[in-house]
Amino acid sequence: MRGDAVVHTYAVVLPTAALALEVVSALCPEGCEPSLVGGLSSRIGRALKLTPGDGRQV
Repeated sequence: MRGDAVVHTYAVVLPTAALALEVVSALCPEGCEPSLVGGLSSRIGRALKLTPGDGRQV
């Protein structure tokens, strides 16, 4: 990653990483390259009020 790059972070609740990457690809700006960097705990998902299939920038 370049030092001047903008990083967008998204939280999604889906059963597989492949589905999560599909959703994030649709949400992120044109030209971005989404990557999976970790899992989201149930506690954090509830705190963010995410529902299955939901995704948003955090």
